Amino acid sequence: MRKFMVVLDDSKECLNAMRFAAMRAANSGGGVTILSVISPDEFNHWIGVGDLMRAEAKERIEVHFEVFAKWMRDRQGVNPSLVIREGEV
Repeated sequence: MRKFMVVLDDSKECLNAMRFAAMRAANSGGGVTILSVISPDEFNHWIGVGDLMRAEAKERIEVHFEVFAKWMRDRQGVNPSLVIREGEV
């Protein structure tokens, strides 16, 4: 099975990439994996604060993912998966 990977970020191109990947996956019988990367530089605070910020960032990503995932399921019949990683982009 083909998998199309799309990066979830705040760019205006993200929406177009999501639509394209969903349509291609639906037409080819493939799937979609959505990747979001959290920069570790955002969490160089005290241990408790950094952990809280990391958890909030993951929650924000999951909320954004659910919006795109619902559209993909409803419009294209594609059930995407989410991958969240920490590191440099």
